[in-house]
Amino acid sequence: MPQTVLKINQLNKSYGSKRALIDINLEVKAGEKVAILGCNGAGKTTFINIATGLKYPTSGDVFVFNESSLLLSSKKKLAYLPQTLKFSSYLKVKDCILDRLELKPLLNRYCHGLSGGEERKLGLAICLIGNRPFLILDEPTANVDLVAKNEIHKILLETVAQENKALLFSSHEMAEVEKLADRVIVLNQGQIVAEGKVNDIKKSFGLMTVTFESRIESLNLNSSTKVESFQNGIQSMQPDELKIKKNYFLKYKVYGPSSDQIITEMVQKNIDFKNLVIEQTSLDDVFLKLWSQKT
Repeated sequence: MPQTVLKINQLNKSYGSKRALIDINLEVKAGEKVAILGCNGAGKTTFINIATGLKYPTSGDVFVFNESSLLLSSKKKLAYLPQTLKFSSYLKVKDCILDRLELKPLLNRYCHGLSGGEERKLGLAICLIGNRPFLILDEPTANVDLVAKNEIHKILLETVAQENKALLFSSHEMAEVEKLADRVIVLNQGQIVAEGKVNDIKKSFGLMTVTFESRIESLNLNSSTKVESFQNGIQSMQPDELKIKKNYFLKYKVYGPSSDQIITEMVQKNIDFKNLVIEQTSLDDVFLKLWSQKT
């Protein structure tokens, strides 16, 4: 059985009357790649700071390799890339280098003169050089160009697979999450509102999205997992409000496992529609819905 790298039990964090994290439970095993997702203010930065031992929890337990995350011995087993980097003015790039990130041309440059993307690559290089078994990366490819981003993804995937490391990271880029993560944890207002594999979470909404316009005032389809309606950009307008309009069209967004089944059922029920668009449900769409939920 893979070793438990991070174990969190009933974690709570408050700042005065504000509860930043509420009853968080999580385990990360060696060889796992776990993404922590959440909009601004969801609690993910606080979560990462506590996991690295940089902040104290208000209550609950956080263990890194079966030791308290606050102990120096546990901190020596992890490498942390913060969202904001600040290098010493006297440090040169040649003091911490990784060839694959193409930092050689910058060898004699002082770190304080690097661009945001160059700083990011250097920060990742420092994390990997230490060869720690647990990587915690806050926005690992922020401000990095596409070529370097792809190389970073390859390095992280290879490093975790070949050296059986654990990776915990945050990202606002859903394509990056889908490429790197085995599992995602979605935070909203300090609580975990979804957890699981990317495809499993997408399935809860439906893997396909069918968008169209119709005069029908309500829609109930057995083939759908979720139906949303919009009028003039406003979601879920009430039918009574619409009856005063002679030539209105509601825009519907229907989620389901099969677009063919949705459209077939619409035809069988003689539902009028126009401007039909079929798409695969995106992670952006799913997580926007999750983050908009009230806890």
